[in-house]
Amino acid sequence: MVFDGTHYLAGYVAGTTLLGQRFDASGRLVGGPITIGSGLGWPPGAAFALGGPNVLVAWSTADGLMQARLVPPDGSPGPVISLGSGGQVRAVASDGANFLVVHTTGDEEQDGPAYGVYVSGAGQVLGQPFMLGDGVADLAVAYGGGNYLAAWQEPRGEGDSWTVARLVSPAAGPVGGPVTLSTTRSWDHNPLAIGFDGESFLVLWNCTTNFDGPGELMLYGRRVSSMGIPLGDELVIAEERATFPAIAFDGSHYLVVWSHQSMEGTTIHARWLDRTGRPVGPVFTPLAPAGDEPPFLPLNGLAFDGSRFVLAATFGHFVLLPSGEPVGFVGDVRGAFLSASTAPPRFVSYGLTNGFPMAQIRLVPGITYSVEVSTNLPVFVKAGEIYSADTNVLTVVDEQPADEQPHEFFRLVAEDGQP
Repeated sequence: MVFDGTHYLAGYVAGTTLLGQRFDASGRLVGGPITIGSGLGWPPGAAFALGGPNVLVAWSTADGLMQARLVPPDGSPGPVISLGSGGQVRAVASDGANFLVVHTTGDEEQDGPAYGVYVSGAGQVLGQPFMLGDGVADLAVAYGGGNYLAAWQEPRGEGDSWTVARLVSPAAGPVGGPVTLSTTRSWDHNPLAIGFDGESFLVLWNCTTNFDGPGELMLYGRRVSSMGIPLGDELVIAEERATFPAIAFDGSHYLVVWSHQSMEGTTIHARWLDRTGRPVGPVFTPLAPAGDEPPFLPLNGLAFDGSRFVLAATFGHFVLLPSGEPVGFVGDVRGAFLSASTAPPRFVSYGLTNGFPMAQIRLVPGITYSVEVSTNLPVFVKAGEIYSADTNVLTVVDEQPADEQPHEFFRLVAEDGQP
């Protein structure tokens, strides 16, 4: 998901074809699907990033070709750019002028080296691919503070995966060697996500310490400076099953979304984090099912446009072999706009229900607010806390009849202390 200042562009795969769809600030589709690439395999390898006015979309085909195209603001893709062969495209990031495309060379049986290659804003491959690390499974990349940060999970034996990061200069390739971020061994590896808050990165990964029970596919994280130095301790973001994460920053908080699978089914969960990676407020559900189709995968589907978040996700289910192995996906791509963490709460309506004051309040889901009450405007007293985990409109009823407090004032105060 990217935003060019006017339109949004979401990417998806239908069969073996890579498509893009533009939409405007009201959520209305702009034109029809844009055909970008073809011949993709399973699982599809594709990624894109905005750099200057153009979006670079990169993908890998079923026979191992790696290709890319620039998509300008009018939505008309440029010529196909060859990025080589024998790899699986994992991620794309931009420094605002040029792009960095990263790919892995392993397969399901054997992890291999990971490489990066620069592509100019005009669509020209710059120099030769350079190696990021060896024995790389899943891989992500982001830009911030003058450098790229690549992060991956590195198997070091059977059931022994560790999360590693490496700084990459926009002009000179890797800087220094890889550094290990995780301190807890994971029994498996899965896709990662990287956010940037203007000063430091936040790397997210899955950590499994137990199969088929508590400790499976937990979401961990760690901050990394813009110079590639790990900061603080390893963080536990979610102890539930939390796969295919996506992350974006709104100037005050990170919003993290992930796919959650439980005995009740599949959905997408979300949570706010402060700059240090500390969870703020409860886990909440940002998307409702579309009929019988549940929200499923939000991977690479979250962006902040300067005033609000936009989230795109697949709704549907995997196509499975009798063995349980996924070989495809059936469903749709849907999206929603989500308020920034700093969006002020708003009283929607106020009235009496059987003599008791009742109010409907529009909140930012997942943010906890203190309810303060006053009968003398200069002085407010905290009466409790409210939050919403499933909707942004909450109905609140006062337990004290209105005729006992004819002059009563309410306000909500966010966790940062702002009324």
